[in-house]
Amino acid sequence: MNINGKPVLNGRKKWHLSIDQVDIDGSRRKTPGGCAAARAILRQEKTVKSVRVHIGRTFLEFEDHWERYQTPGSLRAEVIAYDRGGQFMPGEHTIPPLSPSNIAALENGKPTGPKKKKLSRKAKIARSHQYNIHGVRTRGATR
Repeated sequence: MNINGKPVLNGRKKWHLSIDQVDIDGSRRKTPGGCAAARAILRQEKTVKSVRVHIGRTFLEFEDHWERYQTPGSLRAEVIAYDRGGQFMPGEHTIPPLSPSNIAALENGKPTGPKKKKLSRKAKIARSHQYNIHGVRTRGATR
């Protein structure tokens, strides 16, 4: 995967993030690169050139590559509330690297883990109706 011609690597360390009111005041809704979390990372980490915070993943741009991280649930909840017109609250968040199973799924193109049981017709229908979160930033980081 590439973003703007740079390779995307899996991040290896945790990032501790402190979002304060200054970051929130200058942020923009539904903008992965302009939200309060992205502004906080840019303020705190001088080696990071740009940031994109999405619902499931956070991407950090460095001089010659991007790094991919898991967006924590606490930050995900703030992003959803903010994109839907609510407030983004100041707070502390830890952005972890991807889990080994997530990395394997990305590399193989399919989920890993225990074999799935055969599902009944009713269960298949229930799974086919996935819930989409409306009113928040779009998916994907390649734009």
